[in-house]
Amino acid sequence: MVMCASTRGGGEEAYRNLYAHGTRNTLEAFSGTPVIFCSSTAVYGITDGRWITEEHNVYPSSGKNGLLIQAEQAVLAAGGTVVRLGALYGPGRCVLVSQYVTKGKALPGAMNRWLNYIHRDDAAAALHLLCTLREPPAGIYNLTDRTPMQMGEIYSYLSNLLGKPAPQPEPLPAEARRGFSNQRISCSRLLALGWEPLYPSFADGVHNVLEALEE
Repeated sequence: MVMCASTRGGGEEAYRNLYAHGTRNTLEAFSGTPVIFCSSTAVYGITDGRWITEEHNVYPSSGKNGLLIQAEQAVLAAGGTVVRLGALYGPGRCVLVSQYVTKGKALPGAMNRWLNYIHRDDAAAALHLLCTLREPPAGIYNLTDRTPMQMGEIYSYLSNLLGKPAPQPEPLPAEARRGFSNQRISCSRLLALGWEPLYPSFADGVHNVLEALEE
């Protein structure tokens, strides 16, 4: 069973209902069924740009991330698998690109901040691999592409590609929900299982996002 659900931008109470309570109820209802739980690399909460593996401690930067960790712990205690996804993107799904193309604006935050993306199709392929292995691997797996990119590097690439000026940096509001993390996530544990992303970096996969916007 793959537990891959979203609160659609909900607050802490939505996280508690979906992830803390929902995970507990699901594990009780389907006791003995191998479970893969989709979490987020946001739980690491690292801000100094270092490389992160599954062995690193987590530093939840919000109550919502703390609730994700509670759900992870329940799944791991039941012998399940936790997959921590980077920022999902693909056709029709990428705030960074849509903001830049339609408004010429950058996401709030420092331009030297490292971003960790995973293309929608590569995420689906990785989950399919985990589901079809003879023995479902327990433990934690990071699911990001091979090559983290700094935000300024991404905008420079898009600027050259589209012939548009790169956007000016946007300050990060004190109440911002995203934009504080600065970390490079390693996906080597998943690669060792035989998974290989079609889009090794955001620069490789962003073209079909742009094509979808043009359509």
